[in-house]
Amino acid sequence: MIEPYKLVQQIQESEDFKEVILANYIEHSDGKTMPEYADEERKLLSMGTYGVEDYYKKVNEYIKFLEWFTE
Repeated sequence: MIEPYKLVQQIQESEDFKEVILANYIEHSDGKTMPEYADEERKLLSMGTYGVEDYYKKVNEYIKFLEWFTE
Protein backbone atom coordinates (compact mmCIF):
# COMPACT_ATOMS: atom_id res chain seq x y z
CA MET A 1 0.00 0.00 0.00
CA ILE A 2 1.12 3.50 -0.73
CA GLU A 3 2.38 5.73 2.07
CA PRO A 4 -0.15 8.40 3.12
CA TYR A 5 2.33 11.29 2.85
CA LYS A 6 3.36 10.24 -0.65
CA LEU A 7 -0.26 9.94 -1.74
CA VAL A 8 -1.14 13.38 -0.35
CA GLN A 9 1.85 14.86 -2.17
CA GLN A 10 0.70 13.27 -5.44
CA ILE A 11 -2.82 14.62 -4.90
CA GLN A 12 -1.49 18.13 -4.31
CA GLU A 13 0.63 18.09 -7.45
CA SER A 14 -2.06 16.52 -9.63
CA GLU A 15 -4.24 18.26 -12.17
CA ASP A 16 -6.17 15.03 -12.87
CA PHE A 17 -7.19 12.63 -10.09
CA LYS A 18 -7.62 9.82 -12.65
CA GLU A 19 -3.87 9.83 -13.24
CA VAL A 20 -3.19 9.50 -9.50
CA ILE A 21 -5.55 6.58 -8.93
CA LEU A 22 -4.46 4.72 -12.07
CA ALA A 23 -0.71 5.07 -11.43
CA ASN A 24 -1.08 3.98 -7.81
CA TYR A 25 -3.46 1.17 -8.69
CA ILE A 26 -0.97 -0.26 -11.19
CA GLU A 27 1.88 -0.03 -8.68
CA HIS A 28 0.17 -0.96 -5.40
CA SER A 29 -3.01 -2.98 -6.11
CA ASP A 30 -1.50 -6.45 -5.54
CA GLY A 31 -4.31 -8.10 -7.49
CA LYS A 32 -7.19 -6.19 -5.89
CA THR A 33 -10.02 -4.87 -8.00
CA MET A 34 -10.20 -1.13 -8.61
CA PRO A 35 -13.15 -0.66 -6.19
CA GLU A 36 -11.27 -2.57 -3.46
CA TYR A 37 -8.13 -0.54 -4.00
CA ALA A 38 -10.01 2.79 -4.13
CA ASP A 39 -11.77 1.91 -0.87
CA GLU A 40 -8.42 1.21 0.81
CA GLU A 41 -7.02 4.55 -0.39
CA ARG A 42 -10.16 6.34 0.81
CA LYS A 43 -9.91 4.75 4.26
CA LEU A 44 -6.20 5.55 4.47
CA LEU A 45 -6.77 9.21 3.65
CA SER A 46 -9.80 9.46 5.95
CA MET A 47 -7.70 8.45 8.96
CA GLY A 48 -5.22 11.31 8.52
CA THR A 49 -5.38 14.94 9.46
CA TYR A 50 -4.06 17.58 7.14
CA GLY A 51 -3.41 20.80 9.03
CA VAL A 52 -2.99 23.13 6.10
CA GLU A 53 -6.34 24.10 4.60
CA ASP A 54 -5.09 23.81 1.00
CA TYR A 55 -4.02 20.22 1.62
CA TYR A 56 -7.27 19.37 3.37
CA LYS A 57 -9.44 20.81 0.60
CA LYS A 58 -7.75 18.94 -2.25
CA VAL A 59 -7.50 15.68 -0.26
CA ASN A 60 -11.19 15.98 0.57
CA GLU A 61 -11.98 16.40 -3.14
CA TYR A 62 -9.92 13.29 -3.90
CA ILE A 63 -11.77 11.29 -1.22
CA LYS A 64 -15.08 12.29 -2.84
CA PHE A 65 -13.64 11.29 -6.23
CA LEU A 66 -12.76 7.83 -4.82
CA GLU A 67 -16.36 7.33 -3.68
CA TRP A 68 -17.33 7.09 -7.36
CA PHE A 69 -15.31 3.84 -7.59
CA THR A 70 -16.76 2.28 -4.46
CA GLU A 71 -20.47 2.92 -5.06
